[in-house]
Amino acid sequence: MLNGKLVIGVIGVGGIGIAHLKAAAECPNVAGVIACDNNEAVLNKNTADVNCLAKTLDWKEVIARDDVDAVIIATPDQIHREMVVASLEAGKHVLCEKPFALHTDDCRAMIDCGKRVGKKIMIGQVCRLTPAFVLAKHIVDSGDIGELFFVESEYAHDYSTMPFHWRNDPVDKRHPVSGGGCHAVDLLRWIAGNPTEAYGYTNKKVLVD
Repeated sequence: MLNGKLVIGVIGVGGIGIAHLKAAAECPNVAGVIACDNNEAVLNKNTADVNCLAKTLDWKEVIARDDVDAVIIATPDQIHREMVVASLEAGKHVLCEKPFALHTDDCRAMIDCGKRVGKKIMIGQVCRLTPAFVLAKHIVDSGDIGELFFVESEYAHDYSTMPFHWRNDPVDKRHPVSGGGCHAVDLLRWIAGNPTEAYGYTNKKVLVD
């Protein structure tokens, strides 16, 4: 902490990460932010108008700092586990961008680590804070529309519009269901409750077979 306020480290400041960085920097109970990205050009460009306490290309330098209270991890999905576990073990609370991980074992390992070290983990499921969805849940929970018997959701996102981006690499990098569809699944579970049965089908027109 610094002067009684939080210091937040943001690991990955390209894309959604820069939004996290700017939001953290504007929080009244945050004394300052540490920005990190392994791409120096991205780091310098995206932090040009942010008053950072420090900038670094090495994420391990962020979690090694004694003054950092929490970290926001906005890096590619497949490396979340390593960064989350290391951050927790370094004594930091963690906000990790969705999806939490690509594999269930990774998710369990991060959750178990958080419990073991006594630090909090939150996943960036931002739709739960979207006013329209919050209102929808309130209406359902209140019973004003009667018994809920059918719900449907969809998520459309074309990764092919991002050439030379890590999301376009289909080899264990970004699965469309976990990567984007997790919003739809999470909202259905939040508003309607957990399913007792599930099935799926595909047209195989996404980036993975």
